[in-house]
Amino acid sequence: MDERLTEFARQTQKRNASESALAGLIFVLFVFELITGPDTLLAGLGYLIGAVAAVIVVAVLWGLLAVNPAEVTRQPPAEFAQEWQSRLTRQARILRMAWLWYVLPLDAGVVLIILGHTGVDMFLRTGLAIIAVLGGIWVARVHIRTAESVERLRDNLAQSASRE
Repeated sequence: MDERLTEFARQTQKRNASESALAGLIFVLFVFELITGPDTLLAGLGYLIGAVAAVIVVAVLWGLLAVNPAEVTRQPPAEFAQEWQSRLTRQARILRMAWLWYVLPLDAGVVLIILGHTGVDMFLRTGLAIIAVLGGIWVARVHIRTAESVERLRDNLAQSASRE
């Protein structure tokens, strides 16, 4: 079980790093657009919402979803099974709610940006907004699948603890 939790922690760090890099890029681009002056107030509001959303995503990833592989050594699952089960349950719950803290704010910002660019054909803007929403649904679904794997790990840990 130690190996599985250590691998889980490594995968969590990789996920957090890659998603943080993307959020950082979004933040920089959106703040740049805010500074240089967006086309419209609607687009400016979208850039602001998107930049704040990127900060929230990084805060949740490293504040609530961070797991250091060294913690498995410091708190072996055999001795701290209940704590690990609680932590994995919390992880899964937060991942299942990614639509609320991740997708909704970022998509709201992107859709406002798209709709706020008046120099672009309305048909194209609508299509881009639909693509942004579909992308958000995909991101939420990926996080739900991740939550399901975290729950399986938690259940395996519970079974291992009950056998000992």
